[in-house]
Amino acid sequence: MTGSEARNGALDDRYNAAVRAAVVAGAFTLVVAALMLYDFALRGEKHPMETVAYKTAILAAREQPDNAAVLEQMRLLDERLRQEYFRQRAFSAIGAVMLAIGAAVCAAAAKAASVLRRSLPLPQAAAEGDLVGQQAQWARWSVGAAGLFVLGVIVGLGVGVSSPLPRHRGDGPLAQAEPVDRPGAGGQIAALQPGGPTSSSEKPGGEKPSEAHPADDLPTNPQASTPAGGVDGPKPSGATADEVFSAEEYLAAWPRFRGPEGTGVARAAIKAAAFDGAAGEGVVWKSPIPLPGNSSAVVWGKRVFVTGATETKREVYCFDAEDGRLLWSRPVEAAAGPPPKVLDATGYAAPTAAADGRRVYAVFADGSLAAFTFDGEPVWHKQLGVPENSYGHAASLLNYGRLLLVPFDQGHKAAEAKSRLLAIDSRSGEIVWQAVRETPNSWATPLVASIAGRMQLITAADPWAISYDPSDGRELWRAKVLRQDVGPSPTFFGDRVYTVSEFPALTAIKADGEGDLTRDKETAKQYLLWKGEDNLPDTAGPLALERWVFIASSNGILTCYDAQSGEMLWDKEFEDSAFSASPSWAGGKLFLIDTEGRAWWIEPSETEGKAVIEASLGEGCVSSPAWQPGRIYLRGKKHLFCLRAD
Repeated sequence: MTGSEARNGALDDRYNAAVRAAVVAGAFTLVVAALMLYDFALRGEKHPMETVAYKTAILAAREQPDNAAVLEQMRLLDERLRQEYFRQRAFSAIGAVMLAIGAAVCAAAAKAASVLRRSLPLPQAAAEGDLVGQQAQWARWSVGAAGLFVLGVIVGLGVGVSSPLPRHRGDGPLAQAEPVDRPGAGGQIAALQPGGPTSSSEKPGGEKPSEAHPADDLPTNPQASTPAGGVDGPKPSGATADEVFSAEEYLAAWPRFRGPEGTGVARAAIKAAAFDGAAGEGVVWKSPIPLPGNSSAVVWGKRVFVTGATETKREVYCFDAEDGRLLWSRPVEAAAGPPPKVLDATGYAAPTAAADGRRVYAVFADGSLAAFTFDGEPVWHKQLGVPENSYGHAASLLNYGRLLLVPFDQGHKAAEAKSRLLAIDSRSGEIVWQAVRETPNSWATPLVASIAGRMQLITAADPWAISYDPSDGRELWRAKVLRQDVGPSPTFFGDRVYTVSEFPALTAIKADGEGDLTRDKETAKQYLLWKGEDNLPDTAGPLALERWVFIASSNGILTCYDAQSGEMLWDKEFEDSAFSASPSWAGGKLFLIDTEGRAWWIEPSETEGKAVIEASLGEGCVSSPAWQPGRIYLRGKKHLFCLRAD
């Protein structure tokens, strides 16, 4: 090979390398630009101070400067909006640098390739020399244009990144407000002492809602003498008999999702019986529900309550338990701004209402929360804010004495700590306490009961099962046993709590510990009694008895575990079925209903689950039944059913 050929080969190699570098840098620049444009397109208002929620909160704080609850909510909203705002600014700044680097590398590589490919001009070829000069001029113009483009991007993004907001909340519009004390472990619990009503209205007859009491005025009531631990709840000083339900009243009703203790176990006298909703066999009555919803029915005395909603409407319904007449329906005011995006499988009325014998409480996907008397008179109304939830808000309400407990998990990362567990005075709508939760959005409904000799409020979300004292929100214990989307609600029997999600396991937790029960291997071995990993559900909660624990999966499999050892005893597949409703226990048998409305009464043993009765609702069903003596109240896709079970 001659020296000339070697030099030409080396030039070709450098040219090819320059071209490849230009192509890669150009592609990188385009990808970064596309990501930044996408991020800008997703942004709403220019900065947090222009959001409707922020302006509304500021107005409320100015109108009620002495209301600690309003000020605390304002601070939480302010902090969340600022975090998101500055995240966007940081994203823009980093993107600008990456865009500039990519464009510069692309321009430099293109320039190098142009120079390496340029032919040397020959003296006798004047026309060709002119062409080379033109190519050089085009290259200079290209590099100059690229430089101007990069400079423009940097200047533009610099303007976009500059913040009209102070970086610290102390410099904001609430800088002069006094902070709310946060007693409790690690500052997670905010014990609020509101000074006046928030979004509440007068009671019927002109009676004004009672003042909210501080959390310290809420002593824990003694345990009710019931097999699994009753729920009586705290009574404020001077409380009269009609202000707080008794344990007997509460346990006789079906006042919340999956019954008084959230277990799906019926205490009422029930006899397994077949029914056919389409033909009317075994049907006491069925009534149409005006608006769609996936909430379950709750029953107290002669009243049955359900909720319904669409993108533009939210309503609470009260039916006569004896004949199915619609006694009243009441609208609930929507939250300001656009409605949340929800999946059809969740809908706008997925959370089940709660009743306490005096009032019924309902919450919807947009964070609208309302209370009505049993006669349909409005008591109070609150806007909790539209929750940031992947599929739509679905966790249901529950009562503890005069407290209404509101699970409000949201967000996509635990570290964001956007989730809240609220305890609201059921008479006035005032926040009594709230726990800040380092968990993302979840769909599990808590339970409150006497477990292991103390009242416990059990929650489940990625990655923690957490027990709180329901009187004041103090954390009792936590266990790292969950992961990803947590839909199934926890349950318990005796001193054991059971949690499950599709990932990672069904877990039996000994619930008499303190602190993090999974902080080390020895502690976990003591409190995590066993785990089951077969046929796990993504929606239906577990059913726990003394001998067995049952789970029903979305692919139509019922599985039985030994409650003591955790051994899987058997499973039973239901062909072409999917279970969304949690299994129940009534009349000594297991009751299952699938999403198509097909139902079974199962007689379990150590070796099998024998279907003794098969029934049909005649329409789809994803709700759990409400049990009363000789009756099953069940919400279908379109109707509310009262079925005979006597």
